[in-house]
Amino acid sequence: MSSAEAVAQRMRFIVRDAAMPVAPGDKIKAQVNRAWANLGRPRLWRVIAAWKGEAGCWSGAATHEFEQRYAAWRERQARRVAELDLTHAARLEATASALEAQDVAWPESKNHLLQLDRDLLKAWRELGYHPSSKSPRLDP
Repeated sequence: MSSAEAVAQRMRFIVRDAAMPVAPGDKIKAQVNRAWANLGRPRLWRVIAAWKGEAGCWSGAATHEFEQRYAAWRERQARRVAELDLTHAARLEATASALEAQDVAWPESKNHLLQLDRDLLKAWRELGYHPSSKSPRLDP
């Protein structure tokens, strides 16, 4: 594979990945437009050329710009996923707080469970087991 073919293949991968997600029934034009928008609206003819695998004759500056746009898009995606994870974690925390508020005996139950855990740990140690390992072992 020549260097020009490798560049064309890399640019084709970038454009097709930026066109994701592809919905059933999406035409090529819709995918190219999605890639164009996700990559920050570079020159449309470059997106079309990359889609067709005809980017082998591009200058180094053009390929570098395309790769920077792709990296920026991937970074935006990663930030969105992180924000969704934080939102999900906050929602779970709120649900847990609401459940604790509904259960009047929760503090007593929690203390009882913690004491039971401490007693169990103490019993394991008295028997010579290592409770921190995945499988209990006797002391040699």
